[in-house]
Amino acid sequence: MRNLLEKILKESLIDFPQEDLDLSVWQKSEDKYILRPEVKEKIFDVLKAYEPVDLVDIAEEIRIVGSIGTNLYTEDADIDVHIVPKDISAWTEEKQKETKVWFDEHAEEIDAFVDKHRIEVFVQLQSHIDHLSDSVYDVQNDEWKKGPRIVPMDFDPYEDFSNIGDDIKNAVQGTDIVIGELKRDVIDYETIHGVLPRLPKEAQEKLRVRLKGKLEDIEKDIESLHLKRKNWVELRRLGNKAIKSWEDLKNTKLVNDWRDMNAAFKFIARYQYMTIIKELEELLKDEEITPDEVSKIKSIMGV
Repeated sequence: MRNLLEKILKESLIDFPQEDLDLSVWQKSEDKYILRPEVKEKIFDVLKAYEPVDLVDIAEEIRIVGSIGTNLYTEDADIDVHIVPKDISAWTEEKQKETKVWFDEHAEEIDAFVDKHRIEVFVQLQSHIDHLSDSVYDVQNDEWKKGPRIVPMDFDPYEDFSNIGDDIKNAVQGTDIVIGELKRDVIDYETIHGVLPRLPKEAQEKLRVRLKGKLEDIEKDIESLHLKRKNWVELRRLGNKAIKSWEDLKNTKLVNDWRDMNAAFKFIARYQYMTIIKELEELLKDEEITPDEVSKIKSIMGV
C-alpha cells in the first residue's frame, strides 16, 4: 500500500450502523427509501440561493452521495449534494472552489440544514468519482444510481479498516510532535508570565525577552501545523484524480486502495486534527500571535 499522504482521498464509511437510513431525510415504504419531498425542496432552495450561477439550471444531474445514503451515517453527517454540470468546460477548479467556499461560509445565513445535517454543495467535475461512494441518489428523478447501502448491525468499522492503522499513525506522527511542542510552548509562556509580577525588575526584563521568544515559537508551531493541513488538503484534491476514468472503476485493487485511503482521511478528521489546526489558523490571520491569544490557544489545545 502506498504512503497514505500520496493517495488520501475524499469519502469512506467509518461509523457504526443504525437500523435504517436517516428517516428525517428519507421516507421508507416497505424496504424502499425515497428522498422526503420537503428535503428535496430544501435542497433546491439552498442551490437557488447561489446568485452567481443558477446551479439547478446548469445541472445535468443533481446527486446526493455518501454516508447519508447508508445506515452508517451520524446525526450530524453532511448531506453531500453534487452538481454535475451540463457543460463541464465552462468550469475551472478555481470557480469550483469559489462555489464550495460560498456555501461553506453562508450555510447559517441560508439555513442549509436538515435537522443537524448540513447541505454541503459541491460542483463535481469528475462524474465517475461519485460512483466510488457507497450511495448515489439522483435528486431530480428520485432514483438510486447506487445503493442505498444497508450493512448488518454487527458491522465494525475498526475491524473493517484494521489494515490501515499503521498508515494513519505514520500520517499524523509529525503532526503529533508539533502539537506536543505547541502545548509545551504555551505552558512555558503561561508559567513565565505568571511569575513576572513578583520578580525584581532586572529579572523581569530578562524574562520578557524569553516571553517574546516563546510567542515566536508558538507562531512557528502554528505555521508548521498550517503547512501540514494544507499539504493534506492538496494531496486529498490530487488524490481524486488518481482514478481518472469510468474504466478505472473496474480496477479492484485501485478501488480498494481508494477506499482504504479515504477511510484513513476520515479517521484523521475524527481525531480532530483538521479542526484543531483550522482554529489555530484563525489566530494567525493577523500574521502574529499576541499575549491575549495564548489563552485561546490553551483552550483549543485542551491544556
